[in-house]
Amino acid sequence: MDNAMKANPAAALYIRVSSEEQVKGFSLEAQREELLRYCTLHAIPVYKLYADEGISGKSITGRPALQDLLHHAKQGAFGQVVFLRMNRLSRNLQDFLQMAELFQSLGIRMHSLTEEMPPDTPIGTFLLQMRGAAAQFEREQTAENVRLGLRQRSKQGKWNCGNLVLGYRWETSGTGSNNARAEIVPAEALVVGQVFEWYAAGLGFKAITNRLNKSGIRTKKGRLFSVNGVRNILRNVNYIGQIKYRTQEPGKSKGKLTEHVVAGEHPPIISDKLWSQVQLQLKKRSKPSAKKTERVYLLPGLLKCPSCGSGMIPIHSKRQRQSGALLFRHYYVCGRYHNRGAAACKANHVPADEIERWVVLQIERLVSGEEITSQLCSAIRGKNTQQNRSDLLRELSELEKELKTLRRRKTRCFELFEEDYLSKEDLQEKLHSLDAASEPLILRKVELERQTSSIRSDGPNLEEVRTALSRFGSIFRQAMPEQQKQLLKTIIEKIVVPADRQIKNSTLYGTAAIANLNVAGIPEKGSESAWKTQPA
Repeated sequence: MDNAMKANPAAALYIRVSSEEQVKGFSLEAQREELLRYCTLHAIPVYKLYADEGISGKSITGRPALQDLLHHAKQGAFGQVVFLRMNRLSRNLQDFLQMAELFQSLGIRMHSLTEEMPPDTPIGTFLLQMRGAAAQFEREQTAENVRLGLRQRSKQGKWNCGNLVLGYRWETSGTGSNNARAEIVPAEALVVGQVFEWYAAGLGFKAITNRLNKSGIRTKKGRLFSVNGVRNILRNVNYIGQIKYRTQEPGKSKGKLTEHVVAGEHPPIISDKLWSQVQLQLKKRSKPSAKKTERVYLLPGLLKCPSCGSGMIPIHSKRQRQSGALLFRHYYVCGRYHNRGAAACKANHVPADEIERWVVLQIERLVSGEEITSQLCSAIRGKNTQQNRSDLLRELSELEKELKTLRRRKTRCFELFEEDYLSKEDLQEKLHSLDAASEPLILRKVELERQTSSIRSDGPNLEEVRTALSRFGSIFRQAMPEQQKQLLKTIIEKIVVPADRQIKNSTLYGTAAIANLNVAGIPEKGSESAWKTQPA
């Protein structure tokens, strides 16, 4: 028995499935039952069961349960790792061998219920490498077979979109995939036809989105329609009975794909005449505007809609003066309204120049107050430096975990898209949502890393703090617009505009960078502070 197992016989159990469609017997529940039964039979104490659900085995990154297992292994929490098959740990040879080396260095035994693990000898190491290579080859071969199968079906005009396309449903009769076919859903087909008719009659994406949502019509997934969703409907060749697929052409560099369109086996919903009319309209309207505003908006992602709480996005209007010059007006409007229409929310226009000036003024007042200067100096000098660093590192570690989870979800979205479980519309929507969630975390991570590297043992005195803060206004105005945006996001968690959209009554919620400061009463005399230290 290994030394680690003698000292700590407890076992870490690891289970994983890549999707709900895996072969029966590899479900999480089935794996859990087998591992627990084995431990009960052999009187092995279980330290913890680690489970990664719906995650591919091609990489160990983005697998939170496995990362926890490796962390606890380094802490000596258990003496063995038990799993159903080696490919549950990883199908990537390099990752598998790195884990095997780590476990070996810690004296932790690896045990598979279905395979004989080779001994810790040169020949045993060689056999382990061969098995790891076989697991990676199996994964790559399976993925390639799936891609080839889908591509071949597409070449033959067969449906590969499942139930993701409005207007169609995937019907199976009898047994086997040969009896499956795409059928028209009459009620949904009427909606698709109406979208094409409206656009051909001159309505734009936004107007069509509004009409659909106000009428109570919803997407295939029961959601409100979006501008991008309407655009994708109008460009989908499925509606004229065709199939589109992409291939990597021989001799071309990786990433450059060629699109192909073939006649499909499914029935069309839109006539060729209407399709051609709409495509011609799309081409005419897709011409870029001759005049573009170069203005950089400072508050996207920070400003929140007073009605629904969604992020507000920048827009601009323009009109021509008698002199011929263009006059631009800049606003922030509710993002849900802009993308999904009046059925989702109201516009809630907020003048961009006015709200941005007000926000910068509040920050200047905050940092110029003598009370805040004293608090900041005391906070920096009064706290134990090592504790500060420890707190920052702890928050940094949590941020890393959140970012890894978001990256894993993003990778999974691409996998589902490649396997045709996600439409292009859904993929774009999910990626946009994940990027929006990642952006503030990345900015905060940069700030934490800066703070961690700049911690001093003595801390600044009052005059140093006062001098540094007094320069905020001039530094901010001299900064590039993108730098101004990053600085605001470092200080501000969000900005909530009141229902009456009176900018002076808005509330700013500070990030953790100012969360420990007593900011009450800093703005104008006799007025309530615009700042809150705890985000709602």
